[in-house]
Amino acid sequence: AKTIEKLTELGLMDKIEDHPMVIPYGDRSGVVIEPLMTDQWFVDAPKLAVAAIKAVEDGDMQFVPKNYEKTYFEWMRNIQPWCISRQLWWGHQMPIWYGPDGEIFCEENEEEAKAAAAEHYGKAVELTRETDVLDTWFSSALAPFAFLGWPDLDDGLYKRFYPLDVMVTAYDIIFFWVERMAFQGVHFTGEMPFKKVYIHGLVRDSQGRKMSKSLGNGIDPFDVIKQYGTDSLRFALATGGTPGLDINFSFKKVEQAHNFLNKVWNASRYLLSMLPTSFVPHDLKEEELSFLDQWILKESDNLIEKVNTNMEKYELGQAAEYLYSFVYEEFCSEYLEYSKVSMTLSEERKDTTLNVLYQILKKVLIVLFPFAPFISEEIYSYLPEHKKSIYEEAYPEAFGFAYQEAALDLSYSLGDAIREVRNHKSTLQMAPNAPISLLFFGTENDLEAVNPYLTRFAFAREIKPISENRKDLIHFASFSLGFDEEESEENRERINARIAFLKKEIERSEKMLHNENFLNKAKPEKVQEEKNKYQKYLDELAKYSH
Repeated sequence: AKTIEKLTELGLMDKIEDHPMVIPYGDRSGVVIEPLMTDQWFVDAPKLAVAAIKAVEDGDMQFVPKNYEKTYFEWMRNIQPWCISRQLWWGHQMPIWYGPDGEIFCEENEEEAKAAAAEHYGKAVELTRETDVLDTWFSSALAPFAFLGWPDLDDGLYKRFYPLDVMVTAYDIIFFWVERMAFQGVHFTGEMPFKKVYIHGLVRDSQGRKMSKSLGNGIDPFDVIKQYGTDSLRFALATGGTPGLDINFSFKKVEQAHNFLNKVWNASRYLLSMLPTSFVPHDLKEEELSFLDQWILKESDNLIEKVNTNMEKYELGQAAEYLYSFVYEEFCSEYLEYSKVSMTLSEERKDTTLNVLYQILKKVLIVLFPFAPFISEEIYSYLPEHKKSIYEEAYPEAFGFAYQEAALDLSYSLGDAIREVRNHKSTLQMAPNAPISLLFFGTENDLEAVNPYLTRFAFAREIKPISENRKDLIHFASFSLGFDEEESEENRERINARIAFLKKEIERSEKMLHNENFLNKAKPEKVQEEKNKYQKYLDELAKYSH
């Protein structure tokens, strides 16, 4: 009232309005909660931050993506003294004891506190322990080394695992947790707790909104797991994320992951059902490999390289996408189908094909394991000569055979040819399994190699070899194919589309091969691979000019 009087007297009063007050009441006591000034404990965080800042500047701890170093430095360089005491019922009780006159003793345990007090007072006295507990982030920041036997620096766990290789966390707790682990780790041990900190995004709803109780858009992961399985949820989140960026949750992605893992399961069941009880896996030899074996093993090598490259960059989603594509396309849709023909050709071919299938499936399971551990472990347990756990397996390396370029070309040509025949039938509204007569322009050996597969998958009732090139043929890397019929407009359109495709690829390849950045930074084998592609495109395009 006196304030109002004085403001009015000075002519400073503009208007008076009523404002309803929100008065907090205790949910148990029912009385008004009032602020109470109390003593609190603080840590000199700016002093601790100095070493933690320098360690990141020196590269002792790296952020992935690197731009999150900026977030780290902004907080560290502006950090304030940290209040570490909390008035809670449960927690890590502060190691503080008070003497009769309020003298403070901070020791590791009560015995040491009593000894310090006896020395201070000259006699034994009763001590009272601080009832406050440590801030949760203070306690949890001790975890990287406290859980590994510290302060015993000779503890086996500490020597093996500290500092840890990678910390995986979201960007919203860099300040709360990562920074505190950093300056406490370097303060107590002299080393940063992690070599790298991988920052992922937050999982948001399908519209990109943060999940919250107020919006009612939260998703219980246990409900998703109940419907689709743990591995499906895990794989969907892994493939949907990019380092540092948020993920929009989608049931469609989980369903796609579920379908993919179901594909792996069914392919594995088929292969295991084909293995005779006497089957003994053996190391593959180059001389026993067919052109299709070489192709799938080469594709497997490419997969291992791509997955490793992206895992090293923490591009987990891209690595999983490569695995997804390989399993669906090359392994299941093509080689597994081809194997049904291969195994009928001879006993030797059957044995080699089964060994190829076995070796690749085993590699797929090990690569898949970090993304979908339960199904991988389960299938692995049924493989012949499996170990106690997939954990005991070494991470797969490339087969590294000296693959013949002609064999790879023949495999690509076979796949392209089968697709062209199917497109031709679709254009003419023929049934996919309708018999068709084909013209073949190529070597006798190539015709002998692809004949069983064209017969089975293109439903070719007859494949006629021809001795000269024709303008209505469709050219592939190894051979040319035509239809035993008069040239149709649809066929001419397909040929023109192929010519357009080749010209576009030649133009793209020329740009890459004239790009100094690509030539200087790409691996030599990658540059050579692009040169080989370029020459193949030129050779195929030349065939259409005959």
